[in-house]
Amino acid sequence: AEEALRQSEQRLHDILNSIMDGFFELDHKYRYTYINQKAARNSGLEPEDHIGSCIWDMFPYARGTKFEAVYRDVMETRQSANFEIKSPSKEQYYDISVYPSSAGISVFWRDITDRRRVEEALQQNEEKYRQLVEGSGSVILLADKEMRITFMNQYGLQFFGYSAEEIIGKRA
Repeated sequence: AEEALRQSEQRLHDILNSIMDGFFELDHKYRYTYINQKAARNSGLEPEDHIGSCIWDMFPYARGTKFEAVYRDVMETRQSANFEIKSPSKEQYYDISVYPSSAGISVFWRDITDRRRVEEALQQNEEKYRQLVEGSGSVILLADKEMRITFMNQYGLQFFGYSAEEIIGKRA
């Protein structure tokens, strides 16, 4: 029975360490009871360096942030939560899910830095496109496959003497 329990614990440990993202569990006093390799290495430490330590003592810069607010809320309400946040210590963004557990809370996080950088680049490109189109001295319009106008720039609206409400949806 002891060997079966040891094997079961090892299997669970192997599964949690195989997760490509970070995972850890905190007890009711916010002490680490478990942390996988990815989560530990993200802080520059090994898992054994975390176990038994209070998250707020290890990472005091996280106090007063959304991390602390959400972790405490899930601990108190026992309701799961999900949020995205920029790290207070790194130029990284995370998608974090926090779940109540029998020990306290379980935290699963995914590094979404690349996705956020792509989103920011898209927003910048959209803004450049909008400025180019709106600043143009030419009529620019878009129409759907039925030739209904879906967009006309300010120059075009002024040139034809229409408001956007009057022209959008009309056939070109």
